[in-house]
Amino acid sequence: MAQGLFNLKQVTQAIQQNGWVNQKPAWVDFLVVAGGGGAGASGPGGGGAGGVLVGSTSVVSGSAITVTIGAGGGGTSGTTAPTAGSNSVFGSVTATGGGQGGNNGIKGGDGGCGGGSATSATGGQGTVNQGFGGGTTSGAGGGNSTGGGGGAGGVGQSPYQYNVGGQGGNGLGSVITGTMTGYGGGGAGSTGNTGSGYSTPGTAYGGGGAPAAGNGGAGDVNTGGGGSGAPSYTGGGGGSGIVVISYPDTFAAATSTTGSPTVSTSGSGSVYFSGSSQYLVSGTSANFSLGTSDFSVECWVYKTSTTGDQVAIGSSVTGNLDPLFFYFGGGGNAAVLYLSSNGSSFDIASAVAVGTVSLNTWAHLAVTRVGTTFTTYLNGVQTSTFTSSASIYKSVNSYAIGAGQTSINGFKGYISNVRVVKGSSAYSGAFTPSTTPLTPITNTVLLVNTVSGAPFVDSSATSTTFTATGSPAWNALSPFTVTGYKNRVYKWTSSGSITF
Repeated sequence: MAQGLFNLKQVTQAIQQNGWVNQKPAWVDFLVVAGGGGAGASGPGGGGAGGVLVGSTSVVSGSAITVTIGAGGGGTSGTTAPTAGSNSVFGSVTATGGGQGGNNGIKGGDGGCGGGSATSATGGQGTVNQGFGGGTTSGAGGGNSTGGGGGAGGVGQSPYQYNVGGQGGNGLGSVITGTMTGYGGGGAGSTGNTGSGYSTPGTAYGGGGAPAAGNGGAGDVNTGGGGSGAPSYTGGGGGSGIVVISYPDTFAAATSTTGSPTVSTSGSGSVYFSGSSQYLVSGTSANFSLGTSDFSVECWVYKTSTTGDQVAIGSSVTGNLDPLFFYFGGGGNAAVLYLSSNGSSFDIASAVAVGTVSLNTWAHLAVTRVGTTFTTYLNGVQTSTFTSSASIYKSVNSYAIGAGQTSINGFKGYISNVRVVKGSSAYSGAFTPSTTPLTPITNTVLLVNTVSGAPFVDSSATSTTFTATGSPAWNALSPFTVTGYKNRVYKWTSSGSITF
């Protein structure tokens, strides 16, 4: 659901309710993460992560649904035992708090994910469908070896050598908020000696604590990460939990909420470029060599500044005069087209008008070739036409989005739904731009839908890989005003409720 795709259950639900808009949802997707377990000092096991539950559940219109955010368990010093994490709740869905790390030869606590063991004891058990058990040191390791806390995606490490702390179990990734985030990483185990080879928590969607400088690290807040054990001083506390729900925007917003949840959208949006060395570059492919083929190149732009020269889509090859499809020169808002057949002069097209856009307003830009006729469009209206039989330069090419020739002429604003079709054209005359996200029609060689969770993914058959530079970011701003292509997202980091 985080990428704006509706599952069969949700579509069927909408049909049964005889409409989409303003109906109350009967089902929502959820992520419920409990608080992580804490860890102790002087050679304890790592705290287990909070249990992680994902799925769908029914909701009843007009009834308040309880949301409880589990606190992380406490880390301790000396011989005092650490504590387990607390449960998180959404209605009838309960994620179990993470088990505490074992201390002074004591077994790790059971929980959503089990706590790691202390010397010569067993790890705690996880809860079915919520997480895994903690690592154990009963066996060949002995001595000061301790187990890592269990994670939502894997068991805590069980070291079998002297003076080694086990790595925390891996967590799980989720894009329910619109951004890939890790939850439920187990805390690392420690040893009894400062600086003696203890290890860090799980690297895949981690979030559990990592011990350092004699103290245990705390689990990441609102991820349910387990705390790590301390070599000498104070063990790390577990990270607090989180509750997130999501459902299509075809259904009405909640009537009321408490607990101050963050309310946002995910799904088909755009990518924001600051104009300062932020851009995307595709892999190099013969698919992107347009030659004499019919083609169409299109995208939506939302320009926010007139500062400097800006390129929305261009070539990523430095030092050659390669295609610049939508170039805004001289600090203005007039998009123009540049095309070369030789790489040394823009002999096919030089500053051919595509159209003038307004700041802070979505505009659809397109360029097509059908036979020897080139046509440019602004919002579906023809703006220029010319003829050429020349072959567009470069037998192997790549595309840059948000800049021209990788690092120059950075675009300032938002770009959405970039599509390149080669071998035919998406348009042969004036058209009405789509009010819904673009799809991979016949001969599509590039389609970047800019959906949350995977904003840089090419969903065409070529599945081209894009590399992001400068951290361009997904944004909920979208050119599509119709409902049905986004999700409403509610995220709680403190307890509350929701009424539909």
